[in-house]
Amino acid sequence: MPEIEDGAQLSKNLALALEGGDIQKIAEARTKLNQQRLDQLTRQALVQKQEQLAQKELAEQQAKEQGIAIYKEYLTTGKLSDEQLRNLVS
Repeated sequence: MPEIEDGAQLSKNLALALEGGDIQKIAEARTKLNQQRLDQLTRQALVQKQEQLAQKELAEQQAKEQGIAIYKEYLTTGKLSDEQLRNLVS
């Protein structure tokens, strides 16, 4: 199993490789650093997507609850205001 390195260690390894001039070690260090950055961006994108889905579900639930409240008022009063009707059909 490959050892997981933190960003500081990866940057240090890259600096050492650059100082030493070893092209192979430079390439390996850059690859690891780039992969770590890609992994971080991927995790951030997944978190954002989860937050968006949660917000969408909340908005759908609120719209459903609003529709139910409007319908209950209609059952009670037998009429709807223009605004309530617009909210119900939108």
